Amino acid sequence: MFVGEANFLKLIQAQPGVTVFYNTELVQQDAVVKDGTKIVSITTTLSNGTKQVWQASIFIDASYEGDLTRFAKATFTYGRESTKQYGESLAGVRPYDKTGNFISSYPVNATYDNNTVIPYVSSDTLLPSGSADDKYQAYSYRLCVTRNKSNHFPFP
Repeated sequence: MFVGEANFLKLIQAQPGVTVFYNTELVQQDAVVKDGTKIVSITTTLSNGTKQVWQASIFIDASYEGDLTRFAKATFTYGRESTKQYGESLAGVRPYDKTGNFISSYPVNATYDNNTVIPYVSSDTLLPSGSADDKYQAYSYRLCVTRNKSNHFPFP
């Protein structure tokens, strides 16, 4: 188990009445029942293949790709807001510099071996720093580190 997952589970276990269900997915047809704009129930397929209807006052879309949002036909947006929209100094298009997700001494190849560009990689010129755009978020990762020995997980 990874450190992030272990700490998440500690938080969940401290909340009475909260249960995490793994290996469930929304059924493709009629997965979400709404009353107006409010979700009142969802149907999932459990890991054993049975269908389960869930009713709750609040649903959280913790899927990786926004499945609940999509099946609920909820409005959404993507892209970057400008720095001006919410007054966030680091919002919007960011320049190529050492403070971003860029390491100039570690170049990343944006093409396959046959020199075709990897999907969603763009050769477009960046807009001015802080501008809004309609691009997808850059792929990134988060590294959790700790000095707490009980949370250590060895690196490969």
